[in-house]
Amino acid sequence: SDLTVAGEGSCYTLAHLADLELLVIGSTIQAGTGAQPREQNAGLILWNYEEEAAVWEGAPCAGLGSVNALCVDQNGDVYGTGVGQDQRILFKFDPNARSFSVLANLAGRPLDNGLQIRDQELFGFTDSDLYKLVDGKVVEIHREEGVFDAPGPIIDGWAYFSTNHLLRR
Repeated sequence: SDLTVAGEGSCYTLAHLADLELLVIGSTIQAGTGAQPREQNAGLILWNYEEEAAVWEGAPCAGLGSVNALCVDQNGDVYGTGVGQDQRILFKFDPNARSFSVLANLAGRPLDNGLQIRDQELFGFTDSDLYKLVDGKVVEIHREEGVFDAPGPIIDGWAYFSTNHLLRR
């Protein structure tokens, strides 16, 4: 069946809330070259896949153009990154309370699908940083301009990523 989600925006990122039997959908309102967005804000949608219906929508802050990464921790909390014209944020979403907390304004632009949880720690990539969340604060692991193009997995303590055509760790 054809389902309309996110209004005039687009579904951009997904995460699964297994305990709640919901998908978390991050949207984007960013239009192509020369086009103007038709929606005011990107945000999250909770989607009940059994009923094929949205059960809730909201946004971590106003003016967000895209929710470009999502992941779920062992407690069922959702972490995400968002970008806007002057915004680069890391946020936490509690799906039970349906509330947001902006945890940090990031120094670089968060990379698409640039969040992951390894050994119960949250790691993230921006275009200039590899960081982790420690006690609710962003701690820089490595900072270098122009190095991080596409995030990869963290395996045996090594973070893999690409720079142009190069696979790096």
